[in-house]
Amino acid sequence: MDSIFDVFPRLRQLAESRFAGVSCAKLAIMIAMTARTGSTHLCAALQAAGEAGRPAEIFNPRGVAGVERQRRGVTLFAGYMRSFAAEPSPVFIFKTNWQDFTPFARDWHTLFPQPARGVSGP
Repeated sequence: MDSIFDVFPRLRQLAESRFAGVSCAKLAIMIAMTARTGSTHLCAALQAAGEAGRPAEIFNPRGVAGVERQRRGVTLFAGYMRSFAAEPSPVFIFKTNWQDFTPFARDWHTLFPQPARGVSGP
């Protein structure tokens, strides 16, 4: 699959509504990454630390998003987001690259109304 729209066929309509009614109300941390920068190791360390849950590329249509959608037993993107919000971790951490996040970039504040603030990196 080349696009998150392939994983969630009704996502275009939801995007047109600017994701009205869809959000993850937890404190959200986005790990913005590019390939081969060590983000997989960072996510493994966060998971091992305990409070971070399982940070993953939840918007990656080339495997992760489809697998997670099936694992969570959801068919709609709204249910997908609700399933992350329902996890026991007090913080929602995910990683993404620009290509996978582009469909959500305009409305990130609707999807993640409580972003963690701060910048880290070289």
